[in-house]
Amino acid sequence: MIRGEGNGPLSALLSALHSHVEGTLTIREYSEHSVGEGTEVIGASYVELTYEVVGSKKNAWGVATDADTTASGIKAVLCAANRLDIVIRAS
Repeated sequence: MIRGEGNGPLSALLSALHSHVEGTLTIREYSEHSVGEGTEVIGASYVELTYEVVGSKKNAWGVATDADTTASGIKAVLCAANRLDIVIRAS
């Protein structure tokens, strides 16, 4: 289990990830909107994540949808993180 604290779900997720990775992850861009109408509405989230580690800076986009906008944001951050060569901290 990992734990993180922040002023919202996405900052808490980044805090939790920081305790296990070398370098820094930062949300550079974030956008969300709804897709559909009525009871069929889902949230779509778009995240540009920046990963900085000594001598390297990379960006990646993540996109996700979910009936819950918080969940779609979390999924989008994880999607972007999966596209980066993140260095895991040795235990």
